[in-house]
Amino acid sequence: MRTLSILLLPCCFLLGCSSYQVVRIPVRDAELYPVSQTVGEISVGIDAIENRERAARYFGIDLLERGIMPVVITVSNHGKSRAEVNPADILLRQGNVVIDPLPLEHIINKVNDWRTSEATATQARHYLRNLSFQDRILMAGDTYRGVLFFPIGHQPDPPANGFAVLDVFAGHLLKLTVVVTALDEQSRHRFGPFTLTQPYFWMD
Repeated sequence: MRTLSILLLPCCFLLGCSSYQVVRIPVRDAELYPVSQTVGEISVGIDAIENRERAARYFGIDLLERGIMPVVITVSNHGKSRAEVNPADILLRQGNVVIDPLPLEHIINKVNDWRTSEATATQARHYLRNLSFQDRILMAGDTYRGVLFFPIGHQPDPPANGFAVLDVFAGHLLKLTVVVTALDEQSRHRFGPFTLTQPYFWMD
């Protein structure tokens, strides 16, 4: 199995005299994810980063706290023909309301807000650009993994006990649909809708 993930950066970025580590999101076969589906010989796996610690490990800061939920989309082509993936063929909705992914530059600016080193900011920018979900053609045996970043909401009032906590509401379920194009057959395969839960954080 080949993977199309581009890993160009060291895991450790430097900020002044201190350092922190960014854990790379692993590239796995799509069908290994608990939220996954196989159509023919193509599999799609979804990993919504809904845990604050995971978000901080993978991106250097807690993106959830900043109103951003990263969603990892993995596509594995176990067939003999080519498959194409495109960010425009991924749709997230809540009911009938479409939720557009945030522009990559917005994510880069959020991650780099507190950086004092231009070199570190450049590294983070390069890392995020290579991590973001992009157009790809998957040959036989290829697996591709990319991330889209979606906005999430905040509750305006803190809980009575004064603690900042994660509050998940059953009424805020999200549906994610992915379409993959089989190029040689000139056919399109629909995956999902996958059910995700939108996390809400109390604002400090």
